[in-house]
Amino acid sequence: MVVGLALAAGCLLSTGPAPGRIGSAVEPAGQRSLDRAESEPAAIAVTEARGRDAAPASLTSRSPIARSTPYVVAAGRSPIAQPGESIQGPLPARRLAKANKMAVPPPAPAPSGKAVPWHDAHRHLGQTLTVVGRIVTTHRTESVCFLNFSQQWQDKFYVVIFSDALNSWPQPPEQHFRNKKILVAGKIDTHKNRPQIRVTDPRQITIVADER
Repeated sequence: MVVGLALAAGCLLSTGPAPGRIGSAVEPAGQRSLDRAESEPAAIAVTEARGRDAAPASLTSRSPIARSTPYVVAAGRSPIAQPGESIQGPLPARRLAKANKMAVPPPAPAPSGKAVPWHDAHRHLGQTLTVVGRIVTTHRTESVCFLNFSQQWQDKFYVVIFSDALNSWPQPPEQHFRNKKILVAGKIDTHKNRPQIRVTDPRQITIVADER
């Protein structure tokens, strides 16, 4: 009986947890705290790095464009399709006004009674007024047309029509105004010491009916 009790006690002692499995089955509290302390700095460093690389909210957030107030381009319309409109391709290009185009309407010729005779135009350099006279000779080049009030046109007042207005009359200006009395409005300037008025708009010139 004594032998049996000894054997039973030995079996009870041999059934405890194996020494090699204690660490894996039950982790000591101290070991868990040490592992967490070693991993947390790395996690904090990654979070800080991501925070530095992130763009500011002001750069990543954009205010939506209200459809009721679209952008307006120089061509005079919005590039955004309007309700019921279908745009299949790019909008066609449109040429803007030339830099030398008059931003305001040109001066209109004054009545004949208030116009300056062409042979006195040189006395009004720098002024904007109306000149009256009869065109007796004309000359046309590729880009301009000259209207002269005298056969001896050298050093005398003349009218020069530029390409912007050359095709504004039923006939070419060198034919349309020859032997006609005209009123021409504009600034009297000089070119190569000759007084002139530059015409860039057909409204600057009108033909005056001959008095009977």
